[in-house]
Amino acid sequence: MSPYGCGRVGREGPRLDRSSRRGAVPGRAPQAGTARRSRARVRISLLLIGSFAVAGLAWAGDLEPAPEGLDARGLAVRSEESLRSDRMFLEAKMTVRASRLSRPRVLRFRSFADRTRRRTFIRIFEPPKQAGTSFLLLYPNLWMRVPRDERITRIPGARVSQPWMESDFSIDDLVGYTSEVDDYQHRILGIDPSPPGVGGLRAYVIEYRPRRTADTAWGRIVAWVETERGTPLRQEFYEAKDGLVRVLHYEDIRNVDGRFFPHVWILEHPGQKSRGTRVDVEKVRFDADFEDSVFTTTNLKSAH
Repeated sequence: MSPYGCGRVGREGPRLDRSSRRGAVPGRAPQAGTARRSRARVRISLLLIGSFAVAGLAWAGDLEPAPEGLDARGLAVRSEESLRSDRMFLEAKMTVRASRLSRPRVLRFRSFADRTRRRTFIRIFEPPKQAGTSFLLLYPNLWMRVPRDERITRIPGARVSQPWMESDFSIDDLVGYTSEVDDYQHRILGIDPSPPGVGGLRAYVIEYRPRRTADTAWGRIVAWVETERGTPLRQEFYEAKDGLVRVLHYEDIRNVDGRFFPHVWILEHPGQKSRGTRVDVEKVRFDADFEDSVFTTTNLKSAH
């Protein structure tokens, strides 16, 4: 789910004729001292640009250099595999907070995912008003059914970045239309010795930049991945112009079949304390066994 903000360098001012520059003499080559000062200014500028890149993160702390030879994409894959298996079942409660709501909205849903064939089926079962609302992904096709409408609506790929059930999570977040491994390029920024909100753990800080051929919602993602087990701890999502849009926290990490899986996902927006969405995972099964009939439009139409 994408990282990195760095400060922008302003446009150059009007160029001066060499003879009018400070310290320059018409018809004479620059002195050695002038050249040394120029090189020093370049080095300082590079250091400043590097510091802007770290300062562009919503929270970075003091990053330590990562060991040489680490595979950034491999770390991204490991993080992804902590959250998902090839075939996975999940049941969860989602709580949505917003200033427009008099009280938090709560819904429960079940998700069936088959990553090997890029198939996902999600059905809401609580509250009664939304019960039966379902989503089916047979990539690249995505459909939604709302029982009261008694019809199936196709969702174009351009709309997967829109909110899922009026929450702060997107449709893409839930159905997995795009891939943070395949649709992004990865770079290790360093090691965070004390990630925010997590005591006693160290984390690789990894930047995700979209590939030129990929159609993604984010201009970059910055991810904190625990160094020992590869569990995701935090993600910051930035728009194309490097504006921070949202922060996703992973909490309550438990060992499930050898995977250290976060059972609480909290999505927040900087500066908007009254707004946010929390997912509490109540059941999860990795390498789950379910019928292919789950991923059909017939199942989408069924009541249960």
